Amino acid sequence: EPAEKKKVEKSCDEVYFRRHVTLLMDRLGLSGEPEAKHLKVEVYLTENEVKTLQKFRERSSSGDIYDVDHIVANMIKSKELFTPPVYHFWENVKEVSRDIRDPLIVLCLVVCLAYVLVFSTRYFSIRKILFVFCIGCVGWHWL
Repeated sequence: EPAEKKKVEKSCDEVYFRRHVTLLMDRLGLSGEPEAKHLKVEVYLTENEVKTLQKFRERSSSGDIYDVDHIVANMIKSKELFTPPVYHFWENVKEVSRDIRDPLIVLCLVVCLAYVLVFSTRYFSIRKILFVFCIGCVGWHWL
């Protein structure tokens, strides 16, 4: 009798496993001609569904098989073909330019400020330039 019980239990597990594989293949669109597939799959499980699956895994409750069947049948929310990102030379240039944009702007502003200072010393005295610079700094800070 124990051998028959194990055989019946094994065949029940095999039937359930076969049903799960069939359902999974149908949901992922793998039931046609055999070919390699690379898919992105979204799986959504609520907290109660995770608890139910954990109980079923631990075999502490065999009455949850209908709940487990429903969870397994409905856990896949979406699927799409996975396309790896393609990197081109210009994509790398754009990435690098984003990284150096802020330091480059600061460098340009410093060069412009130095040019304005050199140009303005021809027409104004150093005192007037420092006075305007101080007024500009105080105004920038407080406004």
